[in-house]
Amino acid sequence: MRILRVEQVADRIGGSRALVWRKAKEEADFPKPIKVTPGITGWLEHEVDAYIARRVVESRGAGAVTA
Repeated sequence: MRILRVEQVADRIGGSRALVWRKAKEEADFPKPIKVTPGITGWLEHEVDAYIARRVVESRGAGAVTA
């Protein structure tokens, strides 16, 4: 299991750090962050990947995701 930092999540979804935090707060299906240490927050890589895959399916249909 791998933990991604906010910058890595932003890069994966093609947005900014602020967008990641806004999605985490406002979107029910966006992966919830986890507290690694008091100063470090991250997201589980497989949950971020699943979120992206759901966006592709919603945009292009179920046959679009092959990974």
